[in-house]
Amino acid sequence: MQKEVTIPSAQELLIPILKTLKARQFRYSDLLQAVGRQFGFEGEAVHDGYPAGTSDSFALHFESACSHLVKASLATRPGKGLIKASKRCAKAMSEPFWEKNLELGFVSEPMIRGVKMTWKQIASRPARDRTFDTAPYVAKIAKKVPCLEMEKLHGIWRNATKMLADPTKSAWHADIAQLIETVGKEWERRAALPTNPEDWFRWPGTDASPADGGLKLSGALKEGMFSYLEYHVGRTNGEASPVRQSILARIFESSLPPVFPKDYMAQWGQNKSAQRLKKMAETIAALTRNFKRMNDDRYDEAIKHWEEDLQFLHDRYYVGRFFFAWPITRVASETASRR
Repeated sequence: MQKEVTIPSAQELLIPILKTLKARQFRYSDLLQAVGRQFGFEGEAVHDGYPAGTSDSFALHFESACSHLVKASLATRPGKGLIKASKRCAKAMSEPFWEKNLELGFVSEPMIRGVKMTWKQIASRPARDRTFDTAPYVAKIAKKVPCLEMEKLHGIWRNATKMLADPTKSAWHADIAQLIETVGKEWERRAALPTNPEDWFRWPGTDASPADGGLKLSGALKEGMFSYLEYHVGRTNGEASPVRQSILARIFESSLPPVFPKDYMAQWGQNKSAQRLKKMAETIAALTRNFKRMNDDRYDEAIKHWEEDLQFLHDRYYVGRFFFAWPITRVASETASRR
């Protein structure tokens, strides 16, 4: 019987990785082992899946943490298989209380693959005892929100929304929800300004970083609100139902990013309004009907997801509150087959 093992989250690994890198440059594999030992993972144990048969390993979370540090310009990869703290990070770590003052941001935790587990099974697993205090980091990010370009705000909103869907991060949910609200208020403020969405970009500087760059809205303007906020269905790119429905809940309850023309934004109405819910429901229903008419088995999973999410919106927000006609997803071919 496999012993019970608690793998630290990628977020919890950031400081231990930086503390270890503070002294010198490491080979990636040596750093993995050095940090692994601090958490009781020796040798090949860093690669073992817990539970057995899954990809949920210490090495997987470590990889996510290192990738985040590189993207945040806190670490660099000077050569193949090598990693070291960036000059900016090394300078920051020379200051007193650097662990509390260094802005780390939030890590996107890795996707676990292998043994299939339902979200009910995941939710039934005990939440990890997280010593990581999110409040100071949320406060730091919230303070910078008014100065961030839309692309950065979009990333904060996306990661925070996914965290709210994860039952193992329940200890973080209150702080994360507050951060989403802060981003929403900033979107409201910018929506009221007499500016074009394209005006919100970072002024170019001379210190380049891997994740630096201006606002890229051309793709967003061609997609639509659902796509921009990364609501995806289907077999290939679709999210699990808790994530999709967390995104939909935030779209209905919260302010929306003013990255589209004002006439398009006006179609979505106010937060928690009948107009907002009707727009969401009719969009999903129209997509469902259009893909049903294609009569292609490849879209069965996407259609199933849309119908699940339409039912979620109906049960959670429509019943007992609104009285507009709820859209249907049935098409003529389905009606004929029932006769």
